[in-house]
Amino acid sequence: MEPLLGKNNCEKCLKLDPNYIKAYERKARCHMMMKEIPKAIQSYESGLKVDSESQACKDGLRQAQIAAMGYGETKEQREERVR
Repeated sequence: MEPLLGKNNCEKCLKLDPNYIKAYERKARCHMMMKEIPKAIQSYESGLKVDSESQACKDGLRQAQIAAMGYGETKEQREERVR
């Protein structure tokens, strides 16, 4: 999937139906693919506001938070992410 196209499609879906939980989760995954971790976290949190029981959003949020802390990255990757 092309992440930018996918993100744009999800945004269109959310304009039509702001309660479509899968659009939040997929939008967040697109942000993750584009290394936009804070935006991914925001999308997962928005999805959880709509459905606090969404396991996909809970799991994705946890992964995004781990990525935000830089676990599993080399020193060079962390420095690149911070720039």
